[in-house]
Amino acid sequence: MAAGGKAPLSAAPRHRFDQRGHGQSDQPESGYDLATMAEDLIHGMAALGLGQVALVGHGWGARVALALAARHPALVSHLVNSLIVRMWSRGIGQA
Repeated sequence: MAAGGKAPLSAAPRHRFDQRGHGQSDQPESGYDLATMAEDLIHGMAALGLGQVALVGHGWGARVALALAARHPALVSHLVNSLIVRMWSRGIGQA
């Protein structure tokens, strides 16, 4: 146990989600905006019975994770993002 009686993060269960259009996920014609992809992630979390999570995103997934955290902060206890560059340069991150 870590300080405070909590299990270390490395002992926590981990889940990885494909984003739409990647891996084994569906490849619909539309829905590749941040809001829709964040909702995809929320639906995946709900299907697994997950509540608040420590969320890690990389590249485009970092943008999706940030959108999810901004829209639904109660679902995210910790947010770790890597390789998130030029997000605001073309209005990509705007609601």
